Amino acid sequence: MSHLLNKELVGVLEAIAVLNDGVGMNTLAERTLNCIQSLIPNSTMTAFDGLDPEGDYNGSLWYTPPATVPKERVELLAELLHEHPYCQDFFTTADERIFRLSDKLALSKFHKTTLFNEFYRLFDGESQIAAVFRLTPRSLVTCSLHRPKTDFTDSEVQRLRLITPHLKAAFRNAREYELVDNQRKYLSAAVTRGIIVLSADGEIGFINDIAQNHLTIWFDKGCPDRLPEVLVRHVREQGEKFRSEEYNRPPSPLVIRSGGAELIINLAFDTRTNELTMLLEERNERSKDDFQQLGLSARESEILYWMSKGKTDPEIALLCDISYRTVEKHAANLYTKLGVETRLAAVMAAVDRLAN
Repeated sequence: MSHLLNKELVGVLEAIAVLNDGVGMNTLAERTLNCIQSLIPNSTMTAFDGLDPEGDYNGSLWYTPPATVPKERVELLAELLHEHPYCQDFFTTADERIFRLSDKLALSKFHKTTLFNEFYRLFDGESQIAAVFRLTPRSLVTCSLHRPKTDFTDSEVQRLRLITPHLKAAFRNAREYELVDNQRKYLSAAVTRGIIVLSADGEIGFINDIAQNHLTIWFDKGCPDRLPEVLVRHVREQGEKFRSEEYNRPPSPLVIRSGGAELIINLAFDTRTNELTMLLEERNERSKDDFQQLGLSARESEILYWMSKGKTDPEIALLCDISYRTVEKHAANLYTKLGVETRLAAVMAAVDRLAN
């Protein structure tokens, strides 16, 4: 193993910085290619390819310069890859390994193969080094560098060896980030309430789109970095209660009203992580006429309105100045129209349909 000069080690650190200048899959191709080109310049092509343990070529992930290899040539590589001197070594790789073509086979002999003449000669890929790493038990990635005639030096092989674990980590981190980001987007779309998670220090660790929208509308607070003062005071007051040994009841929600709508804010405290979760739910006051949008008559809408207020049938009869039996009759009719069997189900179904 060769020893690198200080300036070469600095080059490795700079390449790592280039590689980590981002996190997601959308920047991974650019980051990995720029990293390798800055680390080992003067290559005619740098390519990242996918392989599986059975020896099947999954295709090019990305390479530079763009359009160097026509699509039909990539398909040809899949057919001829078994001729590559390191092909079998690729598939037995348990972790990261580095291969220099000339260490396995004299370049003069490699130049006589069909693989070289039908594929690598197209972009002067006479000399090669490749890094191979396994992302999963069934997924391999190769990073290969190519140049004409002049072979890769021991120093270049060593530099590629040092950067390969970081390439593997970048691939895995990008995929994990993408998975977490997709889950966040799914949850943000699936939940119907705003969610804000505060760290033990009171910093916002997570806020979904619904919560951000509530802050903007109710508090004129478009910046997600910190809470409005009224919420800061509420969290501070309730936080003291949460941490009190005598406090064993759930806190009362903070209710903010405006016109016929209200924003209800509930808190949940995780004693293990000291995180505080805020659940924000907006409710709009429904009028008697609103329920007529669901195909109910004026009287049925009025009865459903009082049901939503928690009134009993006898109370509704007095409020509407009708008999108890008439209330029951209208209730039965509106249940049928809404496709439910109970008053609670009727109220929930009506509110949900109006909200959508």
